[in-house]
Amino acid sequence: MTMKSKLLLIIIVVIIALLTKFLYSTTYTDFTLKGPSGTQQISIPHSGKFGSPQNNEFTVEGYISVGVLSSNIFRIIPDDKVISITINKLPVDLSHIPASELSSWNKGFKIDLRPYFTQEKNHIRIELMDTGGQYSILINNSVTGIAQVPYWLILSLCMTIGIYTIAKACRLRKELCIAVTTGVLLRWFYVLITGFDTRGHDTWEHIEYIMHFTKEWALPDLSAAVDGAYFHPPLYYWLNSIIFEISQWFSPNDKAYGYKWLQYASFTYSIGFLLFTGKLIELFFQEINTKNPHFRSRNQSQRFFDITSPRLHSFFAMLCISVWPGAILHSSRIGNDPQLYFLFIASSYYIYKFYLTPKFHFFLLGVVFTALAVTTKANAAVLGLAGAGVVLYHWWNAGFTFPKKAIAVGILPSILLLGAAGLTFYPGIALKLKGDRTHLYIDNINNVSKGLQVGNEAKNYLWVDINTFINEPFTSPWDDKLGRQYFANYLGKTSLFGEWRFDGGLARNCAMIMSFIFLAMMVISVYSVYSINVNHLGAILPIVALHLLLVAPIYYMRMTFPVNIDFRYIIPSLASLMIIFNYGLWKASINGHTRFAKLGLTLQSIFVFSSVGFISHFALS
Repeated sequence: MTMKSKLLLIIIVVIIALLTKFLYSTTYTDFTLKGPSGTQQISIPHSGKFGSPQNNEFTVEGYISVGVLSSNIFRIIPDDKVISITINKLPVDLSHIPASELSSWNKGFKIDLRPYFTQEKNHIRIELMDTGGQYSILINNSVTGIAQVPYWLILSLCMTIGIYTIAKACRLRKELCIAVTTGVLLRWFYVLITGFDTRGHDTWEHIEYIMHFTKEWALPDLSAAVDGAYFHPPLYYWLNSIIFEISQWFSPNDKAYGYKWLQYASFTYSIGFLLFTGKLIELFFQEINTKNPHFRSRNQSQRFFDITSPRLHSFFAMLCISVWPGAILHSSRIGNDPQLYFLFIASSYYIYKFYLTPKFHFFLLGVVFTALAVTTKANAAVLGLAGAGVVLYHWWNAGFTFPKKAIAVGILPSILLLGAAGLTFYPGIALKLKGDRTHLYIDNINNVSKGLQVGNEAKNYLWVDINTFINEPFTSPWDDKLGRQYFANYLGKTSLFGEWRFDGGLARNCAMIMSFIFLAMMVISVYSVYSINVNHLGAILPIVALHLLLVAPIYYMRMTFPVNIDFRYIIPSLASLMIIFNYGLWKASINGHTRFAKLGLTLQSIFVFSSVGFISHFALS
């Protein structure tokens, strides 16, 4: 299939998906809340505080429009209690709904509104009671029933065809296209069922920074960088303010709709992360397999399903990253992490490409993505060290000669990197010199709760509590019993499941299985590094160095800022980890240790199925 045909196919798929989405759509417009302090315009969902401990009655009203094929069954979640509902001036019968569900702030109740939806735009009025503190209201179309099956099938098929075609256009092998598509489908499923502030990290602080750029293009005042999300570089917030503004063209004054667009933006960045991870994995195994003939082994097979095939091991490396639960949980968050993952791995790919093939356009692309990554989040600065190391390597190979041409072509990359570094680090440097910041690279320690601070002795870094790691499926930054005092425990657990706890037997059992396999992966990865074939050293050393450049700074941060650092800061290190792990299995297979290699592939297969089971529990809970 030609590139033109692929582009046409993608356009057709997008049109079909958009048409399907429109036919099944539900929109919420012109909603207002009337409470003790007057009437205000709101978006759905909405939450707030009345500032009074006494009981308060309030009214939410607006218009709901449903698509031709959309479900008319809605879930309404009140905080604290629904008193009555009126639609198009008709009172809705609530007598069949238990009182406990009418006041259920976490699950709410489902109700069929078909008998009351008589117009294209249906006016709804909900009377609620707040018993003090936080109040909220969520109205959500529950896409259920046999009539909704075509909706999910059509969108899933469109997504599969579209992503697979894009992956092929990126020149990935067929098996890697399948792995990438699998990861995208899981992320798409997750973003559809996840609220914009569900399992977030400082979501409202990130939104506040984004909203700043919707009001003015200028950077925030320097003093703002001592708190909230304002200490982060501005690129993510500037780009996503544009996305938010575009969303308001389609649904004016609907902030919740805009927040969903921000989630979809993060989802899109996660697709870029998967595509460039696939390219990096394929490049490494191609380098081992074909680029340098003396790397080849006569015991090595080119058939995909043969245990000695590099293609098989590259597929498993990509598949594990695609279904890695921690990466999926962070793929739809509002925050700068998903954008960082995409830009970081893209930069890593081009730096590695430049290392293998020293051509200027690879170097320039690496610099561009590095500059973008640094202006997204400060910890991407390690890419500058990686790039500098590769430049020194090629300079050493050239006998340390420095032609005039190198100076000329180095001007633009230097300007890009210096500009990115200045934009990112100037606020921290200026505030630290003034005494308003304790660290250049992270928020003030004074802003962190004492309950989050942990031990900072050698034992906190050297020991791994294996029993807790396996038998306690999840961790917490607050609870010592869940292993937070041992940084290796905490880093490993948050790589798998973040800092959250998940209920239900399926989630817990899948989590314990993956925790056990994760430890086995770590052991095999250490063996892989220890037993690197000297002929392969040139190809794998940059991958190992990249992994260390990511992991070492987070240990340094933990030592100088004694609060547990979540693995989400270094999600891109999963790419180097799985390359190292599967390289060890591949090398074992060509050395005749096929049982060991098959064991490793079996563990990865169980990990994949367990991760799919873990993600599926969101739909079952």
